[in-house]
Amino acid sequence: QKLKKKIEEAILQLNNEKEKVNTTDTEAKFIRNKQQINLNYNCQAGITEDRVIVSAFTTNNASDKRQLLPNIQQAEANTSTTFENILADSGYASYDNYEALEAMKKTAFVPDQEKETETEKQRRNPFHRNNFTYDEANDQFICPQDKALPLAGNYQNHNYKQKAKIYIGKECGGCLFLPQCSKGKARQIHVEKREQLRHQARIRLDTDEGKQL
Repeated sequence: QKLKKKIEEAILQLNNEKEKVNTTDTEAKFIRNKQQINLNYNCQAGITEDRVIVSAFTTNNASDKRQLLPNIQQAEANTSTTFENILADSGYASYDNYEALEAMKKTAFVPDQEKETETEKQRRNPFHRNNFTYDEANDQFICPQDKALPLAGNYQNHNYKQKAKIYIGKECGGCLFLPQCSKGKARQIHVEKREQLRHQARIRLDTDEGKQL
């Protein structure tokens, strides 16, 4: 009867969560770690410059992105201190976090996951987005062939928590480089409306102070 009840509870949990269930430790979740997916917890810690742990907690949420603000809040509550400079690895980078830190008047030293690879992609691909010039006066991009991509509209992706502008080329039809530039009928560029916050963080990380921190 005990085994039957345990199986019934596991089946109910499977139906509710649509994922594998560990009947021994129901709170553990399958989390990727070093290319493997195992039952894990996500352990978090906030550490001061002189290596004192000021916050620590465990969660079964695999994403570090959602743990940055709770880490800061717990650290400040534990120490009755306001921390101005926030250092974290790229796993904590998100537009939501950059925006929240800006609102909290904190300085983010948090690299995004594309910071190191984007420069190389830009060098290898002449039609990489970074090789398009932004025309601020007309709110449009100019492609390497000197053709305009005017603003076409806005969209919001709730799953990825993105708020973006869309720019679409109007003269792509007769362009000889279209197959290299786009997989569609016209080149599109999506720009997150908070991208400037990420750009500021990149610049900050490349300063002497940023490198030292």
